[in-house]
Formats: sequence, structure tokens, C-alpha cells
Amino acid sequence: MNEIIKTNQKIKKILRKDISKFVYIKKEKFHVDESIAF
Repeated sequence: MNEIIKTNQKIKKILRKDISKFVYIKKEKFHVDESIAF
């Protein structure tokens, strides 16, 4: 049981990192689009 919980926490941490990277990339693209627009 504990092993499953541990692996779930690891997966969640990895997912959170991926999501934050994805959001960061989206923000960067948005900034680039803004600078092109103005």
C-alpha cells in the first residue's frame, strides 16, 4: 500500500513539473506574440 502511495506522489511531482514547464512555455509564446502584435 505504501509503495503505491509513494509512486503516486512521485508521478504527481513529475506531472506538476511538466505542467509548470508547459505553462511557462505558453507564457513565453504569449509574450512573443504580444511583442509581434505591438
